[in-house]
Amino acid sequence: KAIRLSPRDPLSWGFLLFRSVALSQEGQFDLAIADARSAIQTKPDEFWPYVSLIWPAHETGDDVTKKEACEKALKLERSVSLDEVWSIMETADRAFVERLTAALKASGLR
Repeated sequence: KAIRLSPRDPLSWGFLLFRSVALSQEGQFDLAIADARSAIQTKPDEFWPYVSLIWPAHETGDDVTKKEACEKALKLERSVSLDEVWSIMETADRAFVERLTAALKASGLR
């Protein structure tokens, strides 16, 4: 069933962010990148959409996008770190968190 989001919904970036993460978990990295980019376009001053772009960019070998997304996330929120992401994701599936962490480390996040 198709999902249509209102372009005027101020919270649509959150839906796009979480769908991007879900698509990454399913290995649909190109779709995950598209949703992360849409979330960024909708809410460019929020760091989480940039963080969600790092994993699918890493998996598709797009090192430039991965590094730029990390730099932008850190510019918006200097305190974002692997420890912070890990603490938020501690109840998530361990394999998912490990894949995400590996991508974040490869992007330069510490």
